[in-house]
Parts: sequence; structure tokens; C-alpha cells
Amino acid sequence: MPLHRRQSPFRHSCDRPLRRGFTLLEMMMVVSIIAMVAVIVLPMLTNNTRLRLQAAAAIVSSDIELAQVMTMAQPDEPIIVRFDNANARYWLAHLDSPDTPISHPQTGEPYLVEFGTGRARTVGSVILNARLSLSGNNDLRFAPHGGLHNFSFTPAINIGIPQSDQIHWIRIRIDTNTGSMSEVFTSSPS
Repeated sequence: MPLHRRQSPFRHSCDRPLRRGFTLLEMMMVVSIIAMVAVIVLPMLTNNTRLRLQAAAAIVSSDIELAQVMTMAQPDEPIIVRFDNANARYWLAHLDSPDTPISHPQTGEPYLVEFGTGRARTVGSVILNARLSLSGNNDLRFAPHGGLHNFSFTPAINIGIPQSDQIHWIRIRIDTNTGSMSEVFTSSPS
């Protein structure tokens, strides 16, 4: 008995000449891959200066609020925030030892914030311009009620990030009576 191969009903489709091109499925796969790559790459190419400024301001504001709350909780041991503009850093310290950072309540490490390192590593290349008094003193001190210790000057902490040929700034202002803070984007640290 001879073995005959049964003819496939789809055989005739193989006899057609080959078509060159892509199927809809192949095109959709390519488009989806391009979209996924764009989602990953485009944020790296866009200007994130405003986000970095907001992040830096949030870090500074939260630390100022911590110093304020700690002073209100223990008025006999006030906590100050000392700014070092030249090195773009600041620390929380006891009033009687302003050059020695206190220990961070959670980590035990010195409460020193340097932009570009540690928890502020995402906001490197920052310019710090804290103007806290007319005398040039860069210590921010709160009174036991939560307002500023010195009512004669409204302090401003300016944070700048250079980009291309200009510097973008955000300013943190502190109300002298209440100690509440506000932030505003600005074109200069004045």
C-alpha cells in the first residue's frame, strides 16, 4: 500500500509569491517598544530644574520645622538651624554649641545636610544663599511660641540651581510672628 501524503488544504497559499512587508502585529510591537523607550528616556532629557528646586526647598523646610517643633517642645534647650552658604550645607544644633550638629533622632548621625549627599543627594549643584539677619548671622532661631526669636528681619533662604547660562531660584520666606513658611520661584536671590 503506497503511502500518499494527504494534500493540505492550505497548500495553495504557499504557492503564492512571497510578499514583502510587516504584519499589523509586528508593527504594533515596534510601536510599543518605541513608546516604552520614550517613557524611560524623555524624563531624562527634559528640564527638571523646578522639581529639583522644590525638592531642595522641601528638605530645608522640613528641617526648619523640626527645629521649630523641638524648640517649642523644650524651650530651655532651643535648636537653631545654622546655614553655611559657602559650602551649600546647613545643620541643626543646640544654641549653646552652634558649630556642633545635634544627633539625628532616627539615625544617630550628625544632623548635617549637604546638598548632593545623603538624603539631599538628588539635589546636587545647589547654591545656598540664606539671609537671616542684617548682621550677616546665618543662624535661624525660634522662640518658645514658634515664631522667630528676632522680629526685626524677615529671613529668606534662597536656593539656586544653575542651568545653561542662568540660575533658577526658589525662595523660602519665614513669617516672623508665626514661623510659617512660604515658597516662591524667583529670578534672583534678592
